Amino acid sequence: MIEERSLDYSTHDYDPLNKFIDEQSKIRRSRTLWQYARVMTLFLVGLGIFLILLGIAYWWFTKPHPQIVDVNYIPQAPEQTHIPGDFWEGNETETSPNGSDKPIVTKSVTHFITVKSGNFDITTGYTYNSSESLRSGNKHDSKYCYLINRHNSATYYFDTKGYLDQGPQLKLMGISESQAKSYEKYCR
Repeated sequence: MIEERSLDYSTHDYDPLNKFIDEQSKIRRSRTLWQYARVMTLFLVGLGIFLILLGIAYWWFTKPHPQIVDVNYIPQAPEQTHIPGDFWEGNETETSPNGSDKPIVTKSVTHFITVKSGNFDITTGYTYNSSESLRSGNKHDSKYCYLINRHNSATYYFDTKGYLDQGPQLKLMGISESQAKSYEKYCR
C-alpha cells in the first residue's frame, strides 16, 4: 500500500514587506504627481506672463500717441509748389479804387492741419492773404480751430467766445463742454 506521506511546508508572512513596497510606491507616485504639478504650474505662470507682455505690446503699438503741440508754431512752406495739407482758396472781387472797370482779384489761402484723437478730428485752419505769403513763410493772418466727431460730423468750435450756442453739437458728440475743451490742446 501506499504510504501516506506528510508534506511539510512552512508559511512565511510577507505582509510587512508588502506594506513597505506599497508605501514606497505611494511615495514615488505622489512625488511624481508633485513634480508634474510643479512643471505644469511653472508652464502656466510662464504662459500668463507671456500673454500679459504680449497684451502690453499690442496696447503700446495700437494706442494713439499724442503729438507734441507747439503753441508758437508757424507752418513753414517748402520751396516746391506743392504744400502738404488741405487748402481752400477764397476769391474776392472788387473794382479798382481809381474808378476803372477792371476788377481786382485777391486770393486768400487757408492751410488746414488735422490731428486725430480717438473718435475726433481736431482741425486747425491758418488763413493767409495770398499763397505767396504762405510759401514765403510769413505768419498767418488768422487762425481758428474746431473739433469734429468722425461718426456724425458734429462740429464744436473752440474760439466762438460765447456768441454761438454749441449745446446741440455737444449732445450729438456725446461729450460735455469740459471734455470738448480738453481737446483744445491739439490745436496747433
